[in-house]
Amino acid sequence: MVPGASQLGFWEQTNQEKSTRLPLVRREVNRPVPTELTLLFQLESSESTQWPNLVQWIFRGSARLPLPKEMGARLPAIVFSIALLLLFPLFFARQASRRFAFLATLLLLGAPGFLLAGRSLSPDTLWIFFSALAILLGIRLFDTDSGSRPSTTAYLLFAAALSGSFLSRGLLLGVFYPAAAILAATLLTGTWREGYQKTLALALFLLAAISAIFIFRELSHGHGAYSTLLYAAPNPSSSTPSAKHAHALFTSHLVRIAFGAFPWSVLLLLAIPALIFNRRTYQSSYPQVYASLGWLITAIVVGSYYEMRVGDLLFPALFPAAHLAAWLIHERREILFTPLNSLVLAFSALLLLRDLLQYPQMLPEMVTYYELPSTHFKMGWPLVLVVLPLLFPLAAVIGRSLVSFPAAAGAWWKSLTRSSLIVYIITRILIPVTFLISLTGRIPLRRWGNSLHSAWSGLARRHPVTGLISFSHCLAVATLIFGVALSHFYLHKLSLENSTRYLFTSFDRLSAPGDLLGVHKLSSRAAPVYIGTSAVSLPTESDLARFMAEEGRRFVALPATNLGNFDFLMRARRIPYIMPVAPSPYYMLVSNRAGRGETDHSPLAPFISTTPIPMPFQTDTRFEDQIVLVGYSIPRKIHKGDTVHFRLLFKVVGNIKANYKIFLHLDPPYGTRITGDHKPVHGLLPTRYWSPGTYVLDTHDVKISKIGFPAGLYRIYAGLFIGRRMKITGGKNAGKNRAPLGTMEIHPPKFFSCGK
Repeated sequence: MVPGASQLGFWEQTNQEKSTRLPLVRREVNRPVPTELTLLFQLESSESTQWPNLVQWIFRGSARLPLPKEMGARLPAIVFSIALLLLFPLFFARQASRRFAFLATLLLLGAPGFLLAGRSLSPDTLWIFFSALAILLGIRLFDTDSGSRPSTTAYLLFAAALSGSFLSRGLLLGVFYPAAAILAATLLTGTWREGYQKTLALALFLLAAISAIFIFRELSHGHGAYSTLLYAAPNPSSSTPSAKHAHALFTSHLVRIAFGAFPWSVLLLLAIPALIFNRRTYQSSYPQVYASLGWLITAIVVGSYYEMRVGDLLFPALFPAAHLAAWLIHERREILFTPLNSLVLAFSALLLLRDLLQYPQMLPEMVTYYELPSTHFKMGWPLVLVVLPLLFPLAAVIGRSLVSFPAAAGAWWKSLTRSSLIVYIITRILIPVTFLISLTGRIPLRRWGNSLHSAWSGLARRHPVTGLISFSHCLAVATLIFGVALSHFYLHKLSLENSTRYLFTSFDRLSAPGDLLGVHKLSSRAAPVYIGTSAVSLPTESDLARFMAEEGRRFVALPATNLGNFDFLMRARRIPYIMPVAPSPYYMLVSNRAGRGETDHSPLAPFISTTPIPMPFQTDTRFEDQIVLVGYSIPRKIHKGDTVHFRLLFKVVGNIKANYKIFLHLDPPYGTRITGDHKPVHGLLPTRYWSPGTYVLDTHDVKISKIGFPAGLYRIYAGLFIGRRMKITGGKNAGKNRAPLGTMEIHPPKFFSCGK
């Protein structure tokens, strides 16, 4: 069976095997790429032929349905994500309660990993659903609380789910992972007392063992279906520098769990130790949670091993992680309200909040395994809202301590001064410290705490709804709001930056009848998917210039990295252009005419002009008869710790053949020089694309450190270089091909300045 399934292409094969065994399916469906953060998952690219056949059949069959192409392409991921969401009330309503199952469903619904999988072209959603269903059915087969032997239908459903998992991900993750998870869950719960359960456990063990032997046999020979697991290609995520680095094992996958399952991944830090160290206490009251614990541990181990070699494995244990988090906040809330646990919970939540606010691209990057260099959008208030309930246990612990802390602190300090001569001497020297410690005992915190408690109790008696509010309610509501905001606002905005959809929908909104759309260095196949209109392909620069020079309004979609080249081409052909919408970090839309009420959003507009830009200081330094530095603007007096804003105005008089960088030198009266080397115009306009007859304004900020550089009179110089400096052939020259910009007096730092 295994060799036959291998020939049918149920897992990734080598190029030689695919060419001889696996017939390629003819691709006839337009592919909606890139779409919603899944530039990695291209439905009709060469990567799709490496997917298991079941995944190919389902996705391609859905794309052929009489639906919009984008909806048809995403339909399998949406359907299987909804089916995964429905497993909670079906399996846990009987074992625990409907309220518990509903809470766990809300937690799963708010997980970024679940939302990203459901909104994208993620082929892993099929495998995650089938493997979760197989594991849940396998755990149910070992359940002795029902008092009856499972029926034949249960065994058939289990076999069907395991087969679906195998056909959608292969032997390693499709069979070995579910079997190992069921065995781990069975060992932790201890539910294998009857004969048929022992037989089933033995069968699962043999299945896992045979799978492991087959996998390692293939790996040892260095060829076959699983030789690709030893790829040495670097992982695309920024958290893993290279697949060869051993320190990344069991690190990167845990980081993805933390962010992909945020915010309730923080609760796993407390739930897992509590279950491990209190097994006798918790197993008798709710043994099903230990099944999820074994499932989670298996998913972490298998996922950490697998993602180090391939790097495209979606977190497979969202289900047991949500179950453990729901158990903690619903059944064992008292664990959270201890001083140490509340402190760990608060610090972990604040740490993740800081990372997500500072690096908003981290959330989709950790889940989709696609590195996003930057993003303009931030999550904002939904992130803060979901963190507030995680800080509530610490606030409650502090509130309970308001009554006893001042008196205890004063008594401790007093006893310490009596028992230690050193502390006694220190207290005599540090009189204000002793005074402050003694003062804390006189602060009426007890009265304030009692007043707050009385006010809340009175409110609860008058309005019974407030008496039902608990930590679990607050976290569930915050998670739901976070999930809605993430799915409908943040992901939508982020997809505009990373998808050509933004360009095509902008054209559809701004265009009039008769206007045409062209694409340069982009695929034109996505236009019919997004707006139902075809786009003209412009493969060469001549085609691009000819298209922009036509009568009537023309739009062109092209990569944002081509901005400098495009500006140079349009100015050389004397074709005016406008950027009617703001560009994304990857794509931009330009037009040869401005519509009514439209403004130019080109990033180059403030930096390039055909007329001189007024400057406070004039100069005349000619660089190789190609560029003339005609003016500049710098402050003459600053303080250490300030940021200096430099503005240099160049006049372009000839064609430049190379891409130069600009250097700034601040030479001190003695000591180390301060430098400011940078790419011109923030990297938007390389010097080889500077058009003759234009004025180019370059701006750059230099932070003056408070330490390491002396105060005094600095001499300022500027120039251009590419390994060697561009020669000065006329005008002002300070020697060494540097243009003099006068002096700057740097004073000591300000008194109230605290930065570096």
